[in-house]
Amino acid sequence: DPSLLDVGDFTYENIQPWFNQNLNPFDPIAMAATVGGEFRALQSRRPDNLLVIIEAWWPTAGHPAATEANQIAFFQALADITDLDGDPLLFSWGEAFDQTWKDEPSPFGTLGPDWGLNEENGDEKAIIEALRPLYASPYPGAIAAGDFYGDGAIDVLDYVEWIVNFDTSPI
Repeated sequence: DPSLLDVGDFTYENIQPWFNQNLNPFDPIAMAATVGGEFRALQSRRPDNLLVIIEAWWPTAGHPAATEANQIAFFQALADITDLDGDPLLFSWGEAFDQTWKDEPSPFGTLGPDWGLNEENGDEKAIIEALRPLYASPYPGAIAAGDFYGDGAIDVLDYVEWIVNFDTSPI
């Protein structure tokens, strides 16, 4: 419901292309582009609102297009997409582990036993090694802890910003 964008200062969105029957599951790059388009459409409605995709994942079994190679291609393409400001999309990488108890049927296979980045037993899937430089690095423009002023330096301006906006101790 797009009206939820007007409720607070941030929105966590499910933009899950896998279950969209109008998309081709054999084209993970186009599916990632669809996610990017939907993200930017939501962002354009509230450019001041923090928007994070919490569910745009790729399974690795249960359907012929659900492969580890396609999972890598999808997340690589998703990481290459930028928002309206030219910054990378903020998104969750998916579930950490496969969860075989999630076996609800859907048009594209079961609903969720094979969505993890690791096997249920803890063995790593190919995505862990293939995209480690991507998921293990900070987003560009990340602000250092203590940089309350947001200028890339930790100095007296941060102290003043903290006193004015965050200090609640009695003087």
